[in-house]
This record gives sequence, C-alpha cells and structure tokens, in this order.
Amino acid sequence: MKRAGSLAVIGLFLLLLGCNKNDDSSDTPKEDLVGIWRLRERIENDRLITLGICDLKEVYVFGKDQYSHETYSQERVKYKAAGEPSKNAGISIFGSDDDYYTEIDNTINCKSNGVVLGTWTKIGGDKYQLKGTNTTENKTVELFFSADKKTFYLEQETRLAGKTYSSYSVYKKQ
Repeated sequence: MKRAGSLAVIGLFLLLLGCNKNDDSSDTPKEDLVGIWRLRERIENDRLITLGICDLKEVYVFGKDQYSHETYSQERVKYKAAGEPSKNAGISIFGSDDDYYTEIDNTINCKSNGVVLGTWTKIGGDKYQLKGTNTTENKTVELFFSADKKTFYLEQETRLAGKTYSSYSVYKKQ
C-alpha cells in the first residue's frame, strides 16, 4: 500500500510539473519559425529546378518579431584580355567591348540582391504576415512545416499571359 501511495504522489508531482498555464497561448510567436533558414530546393510547375551556388545562399532569418530575407545572383566575372586596340584607332577591327573580356571558368561571384528587413506576425495556423520596413514587400504567406519542424516551404503563384504557374521554395533550418 505504501508503494501505491508513493507512486501516486510521484505521478501527481510529474503531472503538475509538466503543466504550464502558458503552454497553449496563441499570443506568443511560433518558436518553430525563429532561426536561420536556407533555401535548399525549388520546384516550378512540378519540376525540380537545379539551383546554382548563389541561389543556395538565399536566407531568411526570423527573430522574435523581425525578419530579414536576402537573395543572391551570379555576377559575371570579366578580365581584360591581351591585345587591346589602340585608343587612337578610329574604328575598331577587334569588335565590341565584350570581345576584350573573357569569362573565367569555375569562377563564381555571388552578389547580394539586397536585404529585405521587416516584421512578422502569426495570423493563425501556419499563416504569417511579413511586412517589409525597407521595401514595399508586404505579403501574407503560408508556411508548410515538415513533421520535424526543420523544413518549411513557401508556395508562390505567378500569372503570365493568362496562365498560372506555381513554384515551391524549400528552406531548411540551420
């Protein structure tokens, strides 16, 4: 009987220890979103798109209330080639300015397209309002989280010439 009483007291203690009156508060931000998220893949019209090195640098950083979003693009690397025409020549027999440059193989410079800074709020479910403070980017997005909450994807639709195209960007938590 003593043993059953002890187990009941331990069980009650564990039950009380596990309860927290703030556990289900909908006013607190979804902690799953807070962190650094990097682009890992993109799907356009049901096709997996091969991403370049610069695409894979895209990042969302979510803080308690703020976020930043930075994208990158590949910058063309050019170097002057030997045999530049004389500056005194009237008409160049060497062609356009692009002919004086050669692109270096396997050299990729990623250039930031800029950083969007803003605030975010949870609307409900997995819907969030992202409001850019340094841009006109104001959008409501629905993030679809994986079961382990380490991946989410954004769905975007684009209309072009009367046709709707869908794309999904998949981000992984760092």
